[in-house]
Amino acid sequence: LNLPLRLLWLMPGLLVNLLVATLVAAGIALAFHLRHQRRPTAPERRRILLLYGGGMTLLYATLLAVIEWHEVLGHAGLLLLILNYLCYPVMACWILRASTAD
Repeated sequence: LNLPLRLLWLMPGLLVNLLVATLVAAGIALAFHLRHQRRPTAPERRRILLLYGGGMTLLYATLLAVIEWHEVLGHAGLLLLILNYLCYPVMACWILRASTAD
């Protein structure tokens, strides 16, 4: 979803990452609500975030390994990769926290 938005509509990288992270996080919250017909409790939210964040970490670590295998990624490139990664779990935390049952 990132690549088509960047190429077809020429959207800047940060905006695309935030938009996609928001859509994915809203999708996770909606999927939980449709499946369980309620909002997630705090322990369920932590479990969802741990699984989602862990999966994203695995994907981004693999991406970093492939990039490093082909060329050396400088400090600025590593910082950009980390900031791109952080958009996803932070947005998921924010949206799931807003939808948590108290």
